[in-house]
Amino acid sequence: MTENGRIPLKRMQLILTGIILLSIILFSLIAGIISVIVLETTLSFEEEEVENQIERFSDTINLSMMQISRTAEDYGTWDETALFIQGKNQEYPEAQISVESLDSMGIDIFALISPDGNRIFFLNISPGTSETDPDVSGLSPYLSPGSPLIISRKNPVAHQVFATGTHAGILVSSPVTFHTRREDTGGTLIMGRYFSEGFLDELSLMSKSPLLLLNESQGMEIFGLEDPDHPDIRVQVLNKT
Repeated sequence: MTENGRIPLKRMQLILTGIILLSIILFSLIAGIISVIVLETTLSFEEEEVENQIERFSDTINLSMMQISRTAEDYGTWDETALFIQGKNQEYPEAQISVESLDSMGIDIFALISPDGNRIFFLNISPGTSETDPDVSGLSPYLSPGSPLIISRKNPVAHQVFATGTHAGILVSSPVTFHTRREDTGGTLIMGRYFSEGFLDELSLMSKSPLLLLNESQGMEIFGLEDPDHPDIRVQVLNKT
């Protein structure tokens, strides 16, 4: 202070400069805290949305699997199917199985496996078309005697996610038995459905992460996933690293 009680101009400028700097620092801290809160909130909303979308995706797959399972069980307990497995009723494929009927039920793959593991009937409808494709090479591992679909045939229904290199989908198997009498033919019926083109790519772009579709046994083998309350077919989001 000067003798007349006034603060020198230079000291006043220093005080004002200090106040301004402190204000800037305080404002920056507040802005940083707000930015972190907003970012965390936004990320939380985005993660929740992705989780919800993945949940819907997984539910869609499981619903599709259940629909095919019911159809496979119906055909697997049909006497006409059982007779064909036993080498009788040779008109069965032409009379009972048509591209139109399978297409209307959303079935793209239909195969009958004899008790000794031989494929005695195979119908493959190309994805996105109503044209049949006789090429079975991509599906052979799933239709062979060592396939879990056939090994597990004693269960009511076995199912497996498959990939052929160009297409992916779901396969379901059911034992072939007589309906009018409790007799197991030893044969296996396999039905399947292809995923529509871009089905996984769309979700991968949405979640900004690569995706891998697993069934329960594959999930346990690769990731050790185990949840008795979780649907059997699940979507596993893989970290990009």
